[in-house]
Amino acid sequence: MIISFEAGNLLKWNSHDISESKNLFESTNEILSNTEHAVRVDISADGIAECKKNYQGDEQEYLGDGLNICFTPDGMVFGNKDWPKIEDFIDLGKGPGYMLGNGLSSDWYDDWTSVKDKASMLILSYAKAYDEIVRGYEDGTRVKYKINNDLHDVPLNGCEDELYRTVTMEEELKALAESFEARAGNLEKLNEMSCSARKHIAIRYAEWAKRDFMVTKDEAENVNVRWLELKEEENICNIKNKMMKAMDIFQKQYAQTGLCNVAVNILD
Repeated sequence: MIISFEAGNLLKWNSHDISESKNLFESTNEILSNTEHAVRVDISADGIAECKKNYQGDEQEYLGDGLNICFTPDGMVFGNKDWPKIEDFIDLGKGPGYMLGNGLSSDWYDDWTSVKDKASMLILSYAKAYDEIVRGYEDGTRVKYKINNDLHDVPLNGCEDELYRTVTMEEELKALAESFEARAGNLEKLNEMSCSARKHIAIRYAEWAKRDFMVTKDEAENVNVRWLELKEEENICNIKNKMMKAMDIFQKQYAQTGLCNVAVNILD
């Protein structure tokens, strides 16, 4: 099966015809879900040129909850030409969730990294992001935005102020707390998986060493020692709740002393 888009035969969608297009999308999904048919999408050079011509400049389509997308000769552009950069939107760019995740090292997903170390890593990442947000708003250098998802039936020529707005420090800190809570819940699941993985690896290495297969006896012993060192972590429970309490303690300490003197015991 081949789907082709040629010049003069472009598909254009906006808020007025999305409902009318539902049946077309459902029919297309049925076709694409049939694995017996190979699917190739071809867009001719004339079709691409026509698409760019129709969508560049101020000719843009309004998509859903206050988001404009346009195509220019340089590619897809987020919003109108005078919109802020996409990374300045807390729910789309380098917002609190990105900041929190960016502060975690690859050890976050390492089965042999202690869950206590991961907990410290997470609260430290949260603390740094929290401090960066607060300081930015205090000195007036931080300006972030949010797509206005509360709008309905915004006209295609609606003013820019209706489509997005600036956020307050409290809103961004709330988004950071929500991202932290999600990560804390993820950490509890990661610990369960890591405890199980370490046990199976230690057993497997011991069996292989007996048969002199793949690993030496020393390597198997080192793995077993490390597994036994971390075995107590199988009994650590309620990690998410403990992490949330640690976040509350940090916030209170930060309000009194700032970032430099904060000290939080998490899973001890």
